[in-house]
Amino acid sequence: MADRFLAIIQSGNWGKWQKPWQAVLAAQGLTRNPVTGNTYTGANAIAGMVETAAHGYPTNEWATYRQWASIGAQVHKGEKSVGMIRWGISHRCLTCDKRTGEKPCPEKGHETTKRLWARGFRVFNAAQVDGYEPTPVPAPELPNGATEIASADSFAAATGADIRHVAGDRACFSPHTDHITLPLRDQFTSTAGYYGTLFHELVHWSGGRKRLNRPFGRRFGDKKYAREELVAELGSTFLAADLRVPVGVPVEPDAQTAAYLGSWLGVVANDPQVFYRACRDAEKAVSYLRESAKQVGGGSSV
Repeated sequence: MADRFLAIIQSGNWGKWQKPWQAVLAAQGLTRNPVTGNTYTGANAIAGMVETAAHGYPTNEWATYRQWASIGAQVHKGEKSVGMIRWGISHRCLTCDKRTGEKPCPEKGHETTKRLWARGFRVFNAAQVDGYEPTPVPAPELPNGATEIASADSFAAATGADIRHVAGDRACFSPHTDHITLPLRDQFTSTAGYYGTLFHELVHWSGGRKRLNRPFGRRFGDKKYAREELVAELGSTFLAADLRVPVGVPVEPDAQTAAYLGSWLGVVANDPQVFYRACRDAEKAVSYLRESAKQVGGGSSV
């Protein structure tokens, strides 16, 4: 999965470099299971997005062989599946000497132990089966210029993040003052560019000391800094898919851009597990933002 992700990024046009993976990965919305009606999370969500983009599938719907069969659909012969992982917690009551499933023993005073387990499973895309009509998700048409998208603006405001628009060329989250700085909306040349930047900084904000308390790293280029940037990129992709904003931020190439990319591309290439953990933290960040929006705004706009 990490190799697929890197390949999508590295296929970008470096003449006028863009972040193509956000627009491509978010194009078909969140990875979802049409049989259960649930959406996949974390690395599983990114796995579906990456494979949908890599094969050009018209839908981001994935289910197991048995799940497809349960609704009368048949996987094409010779199709290759995609691996995902299900995590869970198993409890065991030492007093009763029996397993109690996902919850501790309900008896008072009983000592319970728990362990984390992981189980692999494999899924097929809706385009790989007969007997089911895929549900394409049309990409929303974004107007030229930095036009407002009400749902995205409402969501950002509802998180409670302190977002300050300042005439200038800086977009950042400051952990010390706990606020986000963005250039004026009119300074952006595209709607996607504005919201891609906003989502990226909101994910950084979720990791602040008062919230999820993620390590940000001390300087540009160190491993923690690179990892946090990857979390922000992946979280931004989740938000873009959720809010139906196919973000992709054009960037003029320069030495800083190349260093920015190389810092976390190198981390992923050297240790694919970093990518998996970044997916997990990105999912936690987006979940935190959703919950913050519900608490502050009285309901989520996502």
